[in-house]
Formats: sequence, structure tokens, C-alpha cells
Amino acid sequence: MKSNNPTLIVPLVILIFAATVISLAAATSPKPTYRPECETRLLSDVDCNGTANPDDQYWEPMANPDIELNQAVLSMIDFNGYLVAFGIFTAAGDSALSHVAWWDGSCFRENSGGTYGWVRSAMLFDGDLIVGGTPTAGVAGANNIARYDGIYWYALGSAGLNQDLYAMTEYNGDLIAGGAFTTADYVAANYIARWDGGAWHALGSGMDNIVQAVTVYNGNLIAGGTFTTADGTAADYIAQWNGASWQPMGSGFNSEVKALTVYNGELIAGGNFTMSGTTSINKIARWSGTAWLPLGSGMDYGVRSLHVYNGCLIAGGSFNNAGGIPAKKCARWDGSSWSAMGSGFDDNVDVLYEYNGILMAGGWFDFSGDNPMSKLSWWDGTEWQPLGSAIGHGVDYLIVYDGDLIAGGRFQSAGNNIGTAGITKWNGTEWISLGGGMGTNGDVEVMLEYNGDLIVGGNFGMAGETNCTNIARWDGSGWYSMGYDLYDDVRALTEFNGQLIAGGDFNQGVLAWDGATSWQSVTDGIYGGVSDLIVFNEELIAGGYFTNIGPDWASYIARWDGADWRSMEPGPDNDVLDMVIYNGDLIAAGYFTEAGGFPANHIARWDGSNWYALGEGTDGVIEELAVIDGYLIAGGYFDMAGEVPAHNIAQWDGLTWQPFGSGVNLDTWALTEYHGNIIAGGWFNTAGNKEAFHIAAWTKSGYVCGDANGNGTVNILDVTYLISYLYKGGPAPDPINSADVNSSGNANILDVTYLISYLYKGGPAPDCP
Repeated sequence: MKSNNPTLIVPLVILIFAATVISLAAATSPKPTYRPECETRLLSDVDCNGTANPDDQYWEPMANPDIELNQAVLSMIDFNGYLVAFGIFTAAGDSALSHVAWWDGSCFRENSGGTYGWVRSAMLFDGDLIVGGTPTAGVAGANNIARYDGIYWYALGSAGLNQDLYAMTEYNGDLIAGGAFTTADYVAANYIARWDGGAWHALGSGMDNIVQAVTVYNGNLIAGGTFTTADGTAADYIAQWNGASWQPMGSGFNSEVKALTVYNGELIAGGNFTMSGTTSINKIARWSGTAWLPLGSGMDYGVRSLHVYNGCLIAGGSFNNAGGIPAKKCARWDGSSWSAMGSGFDDNVDVLYEYNGILMAGGWFDFSGDNPMSKLSWWDGTEWQPLGSAIGHGVDYLIVYDGDLIAGGRFQSAGNNIGTAGITKWNGTEWISLGGGMGTNGDVEVMLEYNGDLIVGGNFGMAGETNCTNIARWDGSGWYSMGYDLYDDVRALTEFNGQLIAGGDFNQGVLAWDGATSWQSVTDGIYGGVSDLIVFNEELIAGGYFTNIGPDWASYIARWDGADWRSMEPGPDNDVLDMVIYNGDLIAAGYFTEAGGFPANHIARWDGSNWYALGEGTDGVIEELAVIDGYLIAGGYFDMAGEVPAHNIAQWDGLTWQPFGSGVNLDTWALTEYHGNIIAGGWFNTAGNKEAFHIAAWTKSGYVCGDANGNGTVNILDVTYLISYLYKGGPAPDPINSADVNSSGNANILDVTYLISYLYKGGPAPDCP
């Protein structure tokens, strides 16, 4: 008997289709599932393409993604206020580029049309940008060299150079080009030539092989390369031009010269050589006026670039040791010895350049230590940072003040802006200075809004141009001192009974500000530091690494009613690092593994009388807590929260722990909410397996479980949407967890049958992660 009831027909059709799909599953390639091996603390060699946690889509690095050059940077120049990079690359992020990239402060763009070949060298000449290598620049005659006036490209002569250009400089008002060419605009010019602004000319009879480096020293033009004769005279790999003829320089070298500069009045040469005459010289040498001499014990592999910066000689290349010490691809000579520059790089440094007072490095590298770099990097005084990076070092604290996100920490730089040491403000697209920052090596550890001002504590001696030690006040436009200085780190700030309270490493432990010029102690002395302060049940709670307040025992946490301190025993068995109020209880986190005499792995709640665990806690230290959208968020250095993999960040809903995708790869130290997103800061450099230098936004919002098509309702359309995604190449549910109705960790055919059972068979309701 036929039935015309659509509520029976539709599910029957879907069930038949679902059964057909199941029977074809073995021959069909479903969407890849999550693989735990892709959840690594550091970038690994695991091929995780398409296998990452689907929720990683909600991690958003707080910097422009179009900053990653796909191939080597070989030269850089400052032109019309832009940093312009040149090389082999053809793209930055998803943006196509043709060997020329213009940095506008937040991303690379193609401003000049690019070139049709590699660019090895660039310089300014008569106000124009000159580039050389293998380019044609899209205009007739611009062979291997071209000129850009800011609007158009032009040729130099009618035919340019017949082979590659490697190096350029200016000498006696002329442009000097060296390379692999033998003619310049049809004029015989063996490997080196000069351009006088209208025509090309030879320099003597030139060399017998390639010129790779040129500079000017003591009024002479210096050329280095792979040649062994100049003007027909023996000149092993280096020679000088006095305006009339080429001459050798001492005994020369036994192998090629690739870089030249002048440092402390001396000519410096770098390359692949190991000898000058009978003198052993490893890859780098200085000219005494009559002979070549070593700089210390030199390098183990070649030097490819040289630059003078802040009174030191900087060398880049393929070496791993300088002066007998580890120095990967980059090292610094102070006039007497070599030293490493941070973590160095994983591959060659081909160019060093100073831009707006900042040392830049370009080359073939992808990493400095564990930090991704993508061919271009800048030096913050301590470590190498990627161009366009968010925060240069760890973020310790985050707060929203006057509508802006403020980040504090131990960094010396944020993005590419100066005056951001220790503190910076996010304007929606980039990090900018907050009144000049906290000075060299300033470290902001805590912030609080108090009486309309931003109070900043940490370890610093300056706030902008204001002398103030470890605590300062920002009124929205300037920095101010707060009475006498606090001579140890300020780690905690709160307001209690209308007063500003500070805690830290100072002997008094906890101090109250009188609102004008002085601080008064509110303890008899804490034996150990205070890490956090909070008000709970009208009492001031102090947590830290102290074990006594005055003569009284108070292990790691204590409460003050305004007159007396009392312990909260038996409290945590180790340091308390942070505290928040959640669902009416006090939550404490830190190094401890017990609270109240019971297991409480790194996190516990206090109801006013007793301590309780929060599930199974975490397998590592919790360093930061926040309450956002009804969830308790925990950050720190851990791999598991309860029984769930949750790398260094997790949320507690009152019953269970949940991850944030595949998390971040190193410590989370700071958490806040900004514009509806959770902002995490710390020591990490990836978030959700994406590059995210010490700060990132989690953008996932709430969703209806089972609403795979995202229209706000769970019905048969979600079943067909999920089937289309799984087996027909349709769009993915957003978020993917909305389709994981059986909470298995994957969206698959079992979720289809689960939804059908729920909609038409009275089965259990969807239960998403």
C-alpha cells in the first residue's frame, strides 16, 4: 500500500541514499580525519596537509598573512620610503610578485610591475632605482639591467648587458656594474663596465672571469669575484682600479670573493677563500694596505654578505661557526672577536641591509631557531624576527583599555614599529607605540584600569621619557610616575576598598597606594613573592610563592579582610600563579598538584570553605586564567586537559575540558576578550599550526549542534548538506564541530545516520564537542 506521508517518504529516501553511500565508502575517498601526530609543540616533518584539527580554521594570527616570500631575497633598497626586496621569489603569501616586492609596513605588494628575471643587485643612482641580474623589466633593451623612476621602467642604453649582472656601486659619479657579461650596449666590457648616465664604457680590458662584488676604498674601485687576471695582469680574485688601470692587491686569494665593505677604515673581503699567499685566512679578511690579514679564526663556510651596523661588522653566508663558536649563517665582529646573533638561520644569508635604523637580513632561510622567517628577517637587538611579525618576544599580559587591545611583555618590538618595547597597542591592523614604550629591556607583567587610567607594572626603569621603576600610570596620552619607585618586579594589581593594591617580589609583599605619592604595606612581610591579587567574598586574596605572612603559616595563598591576614589551609601544595572568579567560586592555578589535601592538577576551586578539583586538571602548569562567554579559559604549558589533548590552552564548561583546535605550540601566558574573540599571548610561534608570533585570536563563536548548513535550524537539509560535504565535494560545515553530532571527533557517515535517527526515529539529540 502506498503512503503519501512525506515524513515517511523523505527519511526512507535518505536512508536508502545513506546505505548506498556506506556501501561505496570503501571506494570513495572521504575527508581526512584528525591525526594526533600533527599536534606537535614545534613545526615538524609530519605531512599534515589536510589532516589538521578542523577547528584550527578559527585561529587567526594578528599580522598580515601576505608576508611570506616563496623564494630567496638577494638584495634590498630603501626607495621613496619603501623597503624594496629583490630576488628569486614570485609570490608573497597568496599574492603574485615578479622578483620585486614593496613593503608598505604590513604586507608586500607589487608597485612597479616587477621584472622578468632574477634580481641580484639594486642601488640608487641619480634618484632612480637601478636593478640588475637577469631581468628585462618588460621594456626593449632592458637586458640584465633596468632603471625605474618611480613610475616607469627604462633601459640603460639600447641593449643593456649580454649576461647576468651580480653587483653595482657608484664611483666618481658613474654607475659601476660587475657580472658575467662581456658586452655593455654592444661595447666590449669584460665582466665590469661603467655607465656615465648616457653610455656604457669599459674599464681597461676588464677581467678574465665573473665579478661578484664591488665597492670603493681609499679613492679606488675594488672588485672581487672568480677572476684571476685584471687588465691582463695576475690578480687572484680581487683587484683595484685607480681610475686608469687595474692592479692586484697583495697576494690576492685562493678562491672567489663574494662580498666587500669598509669597516673601521679597513677594506673587508668575504668569500670562499682559505689562503692569501702563505697566510691562512678562513672566508673573511682585512686589507692592511700591503697584505691580507685574518679576522680572528674566520668561518667554517663561505661569507656571502657584509654590512656595518651599530659599530660592528655583520657577516652573512653559509657558515655555521665564526671564530670557533656556533653562529648559524650570521655573525658579528666587534673589532676583536666574533659572536653569534641570536639563533641565526637554517639557510644562507645573501644580503644584509639597514632600513630605518633596523638591520635586515635576506636569503634562502625559512627559520631562525624555531621561528619561521620566510626569506626576510630583521634584528631586534636580541633575536631575529620575521617581517610583519606580531610581537617580537613573549606576551605576558593582555588588557582592553579605552577600546584598544594593549599587549605587555618582555618584547623589544611589535610588528615593524619603533617605541613598542614592553608595551604596544593594536589599532586593528598593526601594532603601534604607546607613548614610546618602556625602554630597553622593559618587561610589562601586569596591567589594570584604575580610576580611568591604565596602571602598568613589571620590570622597567622608564615609561616613555618618564623615570619610573617597575610601576607607571598612562592617562591615554602620557606616562606619569606613581610616587616612590618599587624596586622589585610588580607582578599583580587589583582594586580593594577603593585603593589600588600592588603585589610582587618586594619585601613588603602587598602594598596599597595612597592615590598621590606613596605606597604603604598591608602585610607584616611575605616570605616569597606575590604572583596575583583578586577580590573574593569582599576579601583580598593573594596568591604566589610565599609560605608565610609575618609569623603565620600561609602556603601559597592567603586572604585579608581589611584588618588581618588568614591562611586558606590546607591550600595548594605549590606556587599559585593566577586566579579568577568563575560561577561564584575562586579558581586558582599554578604549579600545585594538590589543594585541600586532595589531588588537583594545577587548578582548583575554593567555595569559601573548601578546595575542589576541576576534573582531572592538566598534565602541566597552568599560568593564566580568564573567564570569557561563560567558559573558564586556561593557558600554560600542558598537553592534556582532563582526558582531552589540548596544547597549552583549554576551556572548562563547568563539567569537562575542551581544546581550542590543536592549540599553540608553546606557553600561553596571557588571555583576554577583544571584539568578540579570545586573544591569547605567550611564547608560542604557531597557533592552530599557523605561524602566529606570540599572539593570536581565536575567532570561533557559538553554533547550533547539528546545524551543518548554518541556517540556525536542524532539519533534513543538514543531512543532505553533510552528505554533499562528505561524498560530493560540497562545502564544509562551519564550524566543522556542528556536524559532529555523535561527538566522535570526526564528521562522517555515522553523523548522517545519527541525525536521521534524531529527526525521524526519536533518537538522542545531537551532542557536539
